[in-house]
Amino acid sequence: MDYKNWQQQKIILAKEHQEKIFKKLNNLNFIKRINKKVTLDNNKDYIEFISCSYLGLDQHERVINGSVDKINDIGFSFLSSRTRMKYKGLDIFEDILNQIFNAKTVVFSTTHLAHLGLIPLMASGEMPSIKLSKNGGHFLLDKHVHASIQINRGLMQQFGPVEILDFTDLSTLTEKLGKIKAESRTPILMSDSVGSMGGILPLQELHSLTQEYQGYLYLDDAHGMSIYGKNGAGYVIDVFKSLPERVILTTSLGKGFGTCGGVVILPTNEDINFIKTYSSTYMFSGTLVNPLINACIESGKIHLSPEISELQNELFRKVALFDTLIKDKSKVLNYGLKTPIRGINIGDEFLAIEKGLLLKEKGYLTVVATYPIREKGSAIVRLLINANHTDMEIEGLCKTINSLL
Repeated sequence: MDYKNWQQQKIILAKEHQEKIFKKLNNLNFIKRINKKVTLDNNKDYIEFISCSYLGLDQHERVINGSVDKINDIGFSFLSSRTRMKYKGLDIFEDILNQIFNAKTVVFSTTHLAHLGLIPLMASGEMPSIKLSKNGGHFLLDKHVHASIQINRGLMQQFGPVEILDFTDLSTLTEKLGKIKAESRTPILMSDSVGSMGGILPLQELHSLTQEYQGYLYLDDAHGMSIYGKNGAGYVIDVFKSLPERVILTTSLGKGFGTCGGVVILPTNEDINFIKTYSSTYMFSGTLVNPLINACIESGKIHLSPEISELQNELFRKVALFDTLIKDKSKVLNYGLKTPIRGINIGDEFLAIEKGLLLKEKGYLTVVATYPIREKGSAIVRLLINANHTDMEIEGLCKTINSLL
């Protein structure tokens, strides 16, 4: 068998610009923050457009106060596999999540561990709601699916073929699905719902193809969580109004939800109990620490209240303000799309670093995204708009961008 050192190739191609980004723009340390104003360890103040806490819930008074609730009674953590004993708050939180999604949920320590624990169970053919053809599964990954899924390609290959496609090219995808069906395999399509680096996938078309070819659609809704839909259930539930058949949904608590952790959403208790019984990363990785569980409970209660829609409306008002104020709209990634992720298309990696440094000099912290996160030569300055940015902060950023570009 020939082995291809793909990681070495990526490092060599990215080394020069990634090391410059790390040294000049990343590895920042804040010592204080109030809403979007941060003080770094150089004692200078900046406005950050880096955080994925789109609704500002990580700084919400209820979430912060919840994190210290009962800490003297329950301690910081309980150091055992949660399958043996755990803090009761985790059951309370999962029940809240069940109400948010109107489905069954299980919480993992991170979304990475959720993917790592769920993929082999899906491929086993033993999960109650997943039935595979006689020759097993065939994994199809969207070329822009998150790195936490792509890194598991070697794991997937233990169970069946793995291919990477462009899911926006529906004709090529349809042709591939036909070939997989002819081989008596079950297609498992894996994609983000809202792209972390731009774009929103055509979910209804993908779901229709999944049903037609009797496959499964595995979606990571991390960047849709909280900011879309009733109860902040996310982009997927907002599109379909409930968890669709043949959809396995995962999401993150570490973005719009404002806390930390990963969630798997499935249709039945049988699926959830199966995961809790057989998923290695559920059984053998640490649970959420107790203060975090209590913070999650408070964020969940906000999601079940009218406040969540107020925060969503405020967020997208800020996004619309940004789009209105930017002059060269042709350079704006996601312009006009209902997502808080914006980017300024630059192209050249080193030019993008230069623009990021100029913004930092003017008091604005952003993300310079380059290869291998982006395709070679398609670097962007990424801006994440949050509900707790002030209008003045967005106006100042746009004025600065207009003068630099």
